Amino acid sequence: MSHTSKGTAISAPLTSSLKSLQDRKTAPFLRYASLILLTLASDPFDIGLKFGTIKTLSSRFVDFIVLLAVYSDANRAYKRYVMEDAVKVDQFLGSSTWRDRWRIAEADAILFPKFLASEFASSMGTLGYLPTPIHKMKRVRSDEKNLPLYYIALFSRNKLALDFWDDALKYGTDQTGFSWD
Repeated sequence: MSHTSKGTAISAPLTSSLKSLQDRKTAPFLRYASLILLTLASDPFDIGLKFGTIKTLSSRFVDFIVLLAVYSDANRAYKRYVMEDAVKVDQFLGSSTWRDRWRIAEADAILFPKFLASEFASSMGTLGYLPTPIHKMKRVRSDEKNLPLYYIALFSRNKLALDFWDDALKYGTDQTGFSWD
């Protein structure tokens, strides 16, 4: 946690237990978090983001910018994730009934990464977040082979935030490299 002239910033892996956020240093901040707008960005390296964590944090006024690693991880580990005893996707979506919906989507030729992104957005809808369809998510591709890697999506309960997001999607340019390349 760091203090700035404009307030307090918390840096902690979102996939970690909320207990780490509720220690002595951050507890006062969380107590008053319902009075301010908080935006959390999640940048996991896989689909290890647990929806239960999102659900707990969403009890406050929180917008989420989430990296959905549905191509780089879920597509690659597809066979493992769809097994009946695998729980990683269950935890990511906050649902153990997604496999039934996946069978229908698969029969309709929907790709697994798109299905997961849509399901995650639907799960966010159960928490009162405004709809975020696939075309409102930013798909990021690799530089070398132009393969899709992940989606970046905004989830908010405020239409104005989604309007800003739309502008960012419309006027933003794709990153084509780093300045030190």
